[in-house]
Amino acid sequence: NNVATAARPFVTGSSLSVAALAVASKLITLHYAGFALDRGRYPALAAWFDHVLRVPELDAAVQAEKPLVQQMGLNDTPLF
Repeated sequence: NNVATAARPFVTGSSLSVAALAVASKLITLHYAGFALDRGRYPALAAWFDHVLRVPELDAAVQAEKPLVQQMGLNDTPLF
């Protein structure tokens, strides 16, 4: 099962939704806590996550919170 396809690049269709943001934010939080997405085991999820992270507004939000992530001593390595 693919998480996303060319016809459905986000969780629920062709545009960013609350569902996509909910899944992406959980993966981002897990990353900050030190739990990396196993890209070898879940390649479709990894590809989808990379796609969502390239949405300009989400990328800007991740970049804006980077100082706080660093201040808290969380994992601030690149997400992809």
